[in-house]
Amino acid sequence: MIGDGLSKEVKTIARWVRVDRNVARLYLQLEGLGHFSVASDSTSINTNPAGMAQIESGIADVNMSILTFWNVDMFNPNNPDGITDKDRFAVAPTAGLVYRPGGIDSRWVFGFSLAAPDALATDWTVTSNYFNAVPAPLNPDPDTNRTSRLNAYSEWIHLRLSPAAAYSITKTLSVGARFGLDYMTLDLRAPLGRAYLDLGTADAFGFSFGFGLLYRPSDRLRIGVSGETRAYMADLDTRKGDAFVKLDVSGLDLGLGPFPGGTILEFDDMKASVSGFDAPPVIGVGLAFEPTDRILVGVDYRYLFWSSTNDTMLIRFRGGDVAAMPVDRLKIPFRYEDSSVVAVGGSYKLMDWMVLRAGYNYGEVVTAPNFANYLAPVVFDHHLTLGSSIFLGKLELAAAWVHSFQNTVKNPAESGVDQSVTKQLGGLPIDSELNNMKLEASWDVFALQFSYRF
Repeated sequence: MIGDGLSKEVKTIARWVRVDRNVARLYLQLEGLGHFSVASDSTSINTNPAGMAQIESGIADVNMSILTFWNVDMFNPNNPDGITDKDRFAVAPTAGLVYRPGGIDSRWVFGFSLAAPDALATDWTVTSNYFNAVPAPLNPDPDTNRTSRLNAYSEWIHLRLSPAAAYSITKTLSVGARFGLDYMTLDLRAPLGRAYLDLGTADAFGFSFGFGLLYRPSDRLRIGVSGETRAYMADLDTRKGDAFVKLDVSGLDLGLGPFPGGTILEFDDMKASVSGFDAPPVIGVGLAFEPTDRILVGVDYRYLFWSSTNDTMLIRFRGGDVAAMPVDRLKIPFRYEDSSVVAVGGSYKLMDWMVLRAGYNYGEVVTAPNFANYLAPVVFDHHLTLGSSIFLGKLELAAAWVHSFQNTVKNPAESGVDQSVTKQLGGLPIDSELNNMKLEASWDVFALQFSYRF
């Protein structure tokens, strides 16, 4: 049982690595090694497409990441009893191909990548003081008071298919670009005190662009610059009329006299459209230096414009019982703030057939103060990465471990979400489980990559 109760069955998935995009995308060989200046496989399509110009003939690779969430906890002083943890696992595959059709003398290189650059999934059981509950403050007898257990669930998946091309302007300067065909799906069930909303599943298509530049002033130094646009998505629409909203108005006087205990208003059979929760624009610069034939060191800097895409989620309802609702739309403020990510790392060629790697990165927590939300628990900031590659002829086998150290975010009082939703509902106090909430989390990623050069 977790906090205000928040009994938890968490599958908080972040690749993933970009849900917390601050964790930085997981690219096995290069986590913390200067993504924008070093990548020499299909992962460069999603970081710096100009990096494809370093590939002499062709490469195909498959990346399988296993995410484990050992410790994602929620606490609330209104219900301090006990916490139940359940370990969760998630698998995030990616694949890509890069090919230089004219051989080593060709200036052009082409490729494509299928990736999941962003994703999020949470699954909690929320112990509520509403929805036919008899909360302890009103009934202190532990043998007869009861609580209502509600499901809080979010699953947001962003897939991208990206054809890309790179061109070598000179032997030392190359440019690259990609076009992304983007697909997003969202499933959301959100208990918010006196309110409960279930959207069903909504999805939509969109597009994005990425570009990059790679400069090699010497054989030992590479400098990369990269950027990508936001994902320009259509509104995510539910395909069926299975969205609904419940309001527990027990004891409230809304101009009609106080409602009796147990009064729940339910609005069913609606469709929903969602906007305002997308993938943000990113710019970055990276530098990689090889002081010897066996040692490489790198540094990365990224800036993510979260506030332009993830400030407020707008949910619009239509059809069904929408005419009877107090409002036909609801704004859920997430208040993500723009953030910086810094990564440093290095690799050592232990033997001709083995390379060892290590990296560290720090990304600012993007959630604004008092807007922590268990539906999107963006908590992580410090990360450590260890990895290795083994070369067997044309085949490369790479493995990596990424550890995100435990961090905490909290809402010190009435949450910003409560304040906003209460105002939208004409002053109806929702008194949600987000008030005075604290989130603690750490997680690990284990990943494998298989690459074949031809």
